[in-house]
Amino acid sequence: IEMYRKPDISIHEHILSAINVLIDDNPNAIEQAKNMSDINFKQILIQRIEAIQGDPRHDEERDMATKIFETLFQN
Repeated sequence: IEMYRKPDISIHEHILSAINVLIDDNPNAIEQAKNMSDINFKQILIQRIEAIQGDPRHDEERDMATKIFETLFQN
């Protein structure tokens, strides 16, 4: 998650893919991600989704970030 904050957007999609694999059907990992208040992953995702909204170059990243956001913070 810390790496996702960095401005090197060439790896953002890969980072989200790894996070998605970790939380997919893994209630313990989902709970851990939700409880990492010191990182505030929810806010990081919101800001990034807003920043890349409407840019077709980032469609896959936006879709994956949205999926992770929904999995972690809308269930």
